Amino acid sequence: MKAALTLLCVQSVVLSGAAGVPEWAGGGVAVETSQLGFSRMGRSFLIEHPVSADIEEVEVRIVSRANDTIAEYDEVALYEWGARAPHSGMAFDAQRGMKHQLDAGSQRKVQVLVVDVAIVEGMEAVLAFDVEEPGGYCINGDRWRIVDPNQIEARIPASEIEHWGNALVLNPQSNSIQSFYLAGNARIKDSKASYRVETLRDDWRGSLSLYDASTDELIASALISRGSAAARVPAETSLTREAMVRSLVGATEYLLGCKNLDATSPSYGGYYSYYDLSAKTRLGSGRPCAWGGAVSFLIEASRLPGVELGVSRVELKAAAVDLGMASLRHQIRDPEHPACGIVSRKANWHASRDNGFDTGKALADSMHLVGVGWMPLFQATANEGFLEASERVVEASAALSAWHSKEKAFQGVAQRETSWDEASILASSNKIVGLAELYSETGQGGYKEGLERELEVLLDAFPSEDDPAPWMRTSVETLGNCVDGLLRAHSLFPERDYLQRSVRVAELVLAFQAADGAWPERLEGGNGAVAAEDRATAMWAYLFMKLYKATGDRRYLDTGSKAIERCRGQQNYGEDAVARGGIVGPLGKPGTDSRHDAIGVDTETVSYYGKALLEALSLDEWRH
Repeated sequence: MKAALTLLCVQSVVLSGAAGVPEWAGGGVAVETSQLGFSRMGRSFLIEHPVSADIEEVEVRIVSRANDTIAEYDEVALYEWGARAPHSGMAFDAQRGMKHQLDAGSQRKVQVLVVDVAIVEGMEAVLAFDVEEPGGYCINGDRWRIVDPNQIEARIPASEIEHWGNALVLNPQSNSIQSFYLAGNARIKDSKASYRVETLRDDWRGSLSLYDASTDELIASALISRGSAAARVPAETSLTREAMVRSLVGATEYLLGCKNLDATSPSYGGYYSYYDLSAKTRLGSGRPCAWGGAVSFLIEASRLPGVELGVSRVELKAAAVDLGMASLRHQIRDPEHPACGIVSRKANWHASRDNGFDTGKALADSMHLVGVGWMPLFQATANEGFLEASERVVEASAALSAWHSKEKAFQGVAQRETSWDEASILASSNKIVGLAELYSETGQGGYKEGLERELEVLLDAFPSEDDPAPWMRTSVETLGNCVDGLLRAHSLFPERDYLQRSVRVAELVLAFQAADGAWPERLEGGNGAVAAEDRATAMWAYLFMKLYKATGDRRYLDTGSKAIERCRGQQNYGEDAVARGGIVGPLGKPGTDSRHDAIGVDTETVSYYGKALLEALSLDEWRH
């Protein structure tokens, strides 16, 4: 057993003498050390330190303070699924409830290991275990490895780790991680060890240490504790054009910072779905269907006249194209696959699933990506690849559409199964925008027929005016998807009653807006019955601005403005540089890669908020 391992812990910083070496920094054999020689430029650290001529190999150890506390992520919620998500329908709830029971009874646990420095060739992730009994572990859904009481250290090659959050499944859950750090080999020339570390955040904190690889003796170490630049706190207290523009700049900066820069990651170029403030990590880059909102925002922002966002229009459009291209790589092209044409996802960390992940393909979400991502990109770039990919999704949808019941639609297929999850017709209404955009662009009759059929199915599923109870049990976000689809249909068929149907839903939602401008996750129980839902609030801020444009009803402008003010009040300008510009709120909801008590930023919320600001700034009331 190496002496170094006895010093590894996951605690707050404690300095160990003049060398300034924190005990959690992976300190090796206790020897006299010196302060590490390095220089810093922005996020980059260049280590250049003299070493003895008899040292042949030097290991660099990088410890991030983000791993001071290794957070646990699982789907063992504090509430029952049936009470939390009744809008999904009994079949859907039954499936989720079964998964919940599997997680609750699982002997495994899922923890997140944070990698907030750029991964380079030759780097390894080093785990130190506290082993209570023989078992195994799995990193990022890769193969299972054995761990026993005699093996308390494991080294994982760089090819199996990713930037930011890495899912570690431990079996049994009585075992735990004592510490986690990254290791690489320094270059030695003329008795000087050199190594460059590129961090992923402006306010990175941790330690950089050099070790003699043959003896595990600590050569030198440095504690990096300098914080980020002072937060830029907006001075505006009222909603003005200037305040909205400044808020839009922050939201844009946040979204652009969500890009996955790990070239070895399957979701390279995509956007992370969440940022967990307490765990100090981005999460959920395996959700390509969720990237469409950011795509449409970036395209629309690139066209906004008279506003400087700190990023050129060319750069905004290029960012949208890059994100769209990343999402294309996740479309199933195998004609033998039951989900051919649908976009795949690798998401939702569950202790009871194969290798810790709940994977699958989402039909309705793929259609939504068509409408808000791929077709706007085709219109902006004339790249036929986006149109062809959109048509494949519609083909997959058409093959399944005949199986619709009146209440249920097929939503997704599991990665290793051919059975389909079900979702309510209302919950799958986000398909409509995809068909609407395809018909609008191509004028093909087949797309019109498919769109009309989906609209008919949706409207048949609408509750009667005498019994609004089903609306009350439906998530406010799902109601927003219904209205978004109906408004798009109204733009194509203004002579039909789609606008009136949208208004009917909007009036119900409007009545439940809280005093601070927010909406709950669902309307059932009234205001304050459940926690405010930030994504739903941002979505409806956007939708009420669109409804104002469509109807001229001033109440919708006031309602949307109130929701914008609420989101702006939640926008982060605190010490955490990564979260700045994001809308901060609870992350813990079913089906997400987040702890149930986590506070952080949801990328889709920021995308909707940005689109709400763009809609508001385009109005005559806010032009000057």
